[in-house]
Amino acid sequence: MRYSILERSEKTIDGVSVHPKNANIAEYCFNCKETEDGVIFQVMAAIPPFKRVNTEAIQESLRRQSVTSNPKDVLPLFPSSERKANTLHLRKPGEVLVAEYHLNGHGVLKKENLYLGRAELTRTLTFQEYQNCSLATWHTDIFMKIVKHENKGRVKSILKGRYCQELILRNGPGAVFVFGILHLFNHTCRNIARRHEIPFISTPDKRHELYFLISRGCARFHAAFDSPDSFLNAMNLVHFLEYRKIMLSKDELASFLPSH
Repeated sequence: MRYSILERSEKTIDGVSVHPKNANIAEYCFNCKETEDGVIFQVMAAIPPFKRVNTEAIQESLRRQSVTSNPKDVLPLFPSSERKANTLHLRKPGEVLVAEYHLNGHGVLKKENLYLGRAELTRTLTFQEYQNCSLATWHTDIFMKIVKHENKGRVKSILKGRYCQELILRNGPGAVFVFGILHLFNHTCRNIARRHEIPFISTPDKRHELYFLISRGCARFHAAFDSPDSFLNAMNLVHFLEYRKIMLSKDELASFLPSH
C-alpha cells in the first residue's frame, strides 16, 4: 500500500456531511465514488484562516485544554461569524484538506493520498437520516474494508471500544460511522506527517493526566476550528502540502505548550 502527497487539486469535490442535528454548514464531509478499477473514498476537513489567530489565544486555549476535559471550557479560536464564513456550505465551495483512499476491484486498500483541494456540500443529513439512507450500507462496507488493512489496526480497535457502544446507544450507528471516518482521517494525516518529519501535537489523554507530547501518540487534524492542538497540527501539515516546507519545528511547537 502506497502513501502519497499530491499537488493541490482545483476540481471541486461533492461532499456529504452527517451531524446530530440538521445543519447547512459543516467542518468536515466525505465522498464515495466508483471508478473503473474500484472505489475512491474521500474524507475532507475545512481549512481555517490560520493567520487570523494570534499566538496568545492559542497558548491560552492550550492551557485551558490541559486542565479540563470539558470542551466547553476551552477558549474558542474563532468568533462565530468567521467560523461560519470559512466552513463548508451547501453549494458553495470551500478550501479543504483531503484524505483519499483507493480500493481495487477486490476491495483491498492499495493507495492513500493527502492533498489540498476544494469541496462543497451537496447533502447534509442527521444521524437518523443517514442510517435510513440507501447509501449508508455501501459507505460503511467501504470504510470497514479500509480499516481491515494491516496498518489500520488502531482505527479498527477504536471502533470496538466502549465509547463507540455508548455512541450507538445515544445516536445510532450513523454516529459511529462519522466517529470512525474522522479517526481514519487523523490516522492518515499523522502517518504522512511522521513520514515527512512534520511535527505535530498529540491529543491529550483524558483517561490519565492531561498532557501533550510532540510527534508521539494520537493526534487530531480534523478539528482545527475547535481545538488548539488540531489547529496547530493542521496548520503545519497544510503549510507543508502547499510549500513543501515545515512551518513550525518541534521546538517551536513545544513553545506553545503549557509547562507541567
